[in-house]
Amino acid sequence: MIVGRVSELWWYPVKSFLGQQFDRLTIRQSGIPGDRGFALADASSGRVLSAKRVHQLVSARTEGTEMVLPDGRRLSADDPDASTVLSSWLGRDVRVVRASGGEARPEIEGEEDETFRGEAGGLHDDSPIHIVTTSTLAYLRTLYPGGDYDARRFRPNIVIDTGSANGPVEQAWIGRMLQIGAAEFDVTKTCHRCVITTLPQWELPYDPAILRTVNQRADGECGVYLRARGEAVISKGDAVEI
Repeated sequence: MIVGRVSELWWYPVKSFLGQQFDRLTIRQSGIPGDRGFALADASSGRVLSAKRVHQLVSARTEGTEMVLPDGRRLSADDPDASTVLSSWLGRDVRVVRASGGEARPEIEGEEDETFRGEAGGLHDDSPIHIVTTSTLAYLRTLYPGGDYDARRFRPNIVIDTGSANGPVEQAWIGRMLQIGAAEFDVTKTCHRCVITTLPQWELPYDPAILRTVNQRADGECGVYLRARGEAVISKGDAVEI
């Protein structure tokens, strides 16, 4: 049964930086190649930084794998001055780290003093592919009409246009197989939201009521995680079937 179509595809080469939108993406069992392939880490502890705590990170963006800071400075991960420039920008000593691809789980800075272990081999907080549907975002707008529930606040890899469907329909897909174009996925669990959804990013303003509404009216959940069954290419406009 067709439940929607792909409306947006996003790639985030540097963890917590703004993403890039594409018309097609390669999908593998390990996720999307290069997605969260880099991150900034504390130079002394080695803990990976996240915009959950270091809110400045979402003011930077990427072009390809090049980092573009808010003042327009451009850096590559291999730039010998990258650590110095990034440390000056953030006001703490940091270095650039790459996803290991192994079994180690990175230690990530969460909100306040929390730390947690991320996805093995990568730099994701959790599963490597994340989706939201337009019906979920429309539902949240009915709960808080003054909020701008732009999909970019939720940092999905895939946005699915579910047409006239009502409510957070993707939560009913958990435990089932989802097909997007030629790619097959297992829908594994819901995505618990965090403070990043409230931060000013792109042209979107700071709005703490975005997360407060999700927490109070939607059990803190928005979107679901996927695991790919194999390699395939997906494109905007692809049919989504359950």
